[in-house]
Amino acid sequence: MRKRAAEKLRETKRRNSTEDEENSDSTTPKKRTSHTSVTELLQRNIQRKASEQAEQQLNKKRELELCASKTISSNAASATARNEYGYVKYTC
Repeated sequence: MRKRAAEKLRETKRRNSTEDEENSDSTTPKKRTSHTSVTELLQRNIQRKASEQAEQQLNKKRELELCASKTISSNAASATARNEYGYVKYTC
């Protein structure tokens, strides 16, 4: 295991030394930088949050519509949908 790691390290060092000789005119490859700016990341984050919020509102609206339809049908079917105070129970 150690031998294999040592061999890989030697190969890497050899490759790096040959690349240094080829790039002796001091034009070394620069570290890759991100192409996305901070503002783009913030805009994406805002858009994602807005779409998630819209989806949650739509789901809540659907649940309320479903609950209302169940309550209406259950109230029409029986008069026992009231609690001890006489209020209609809205349970989904």
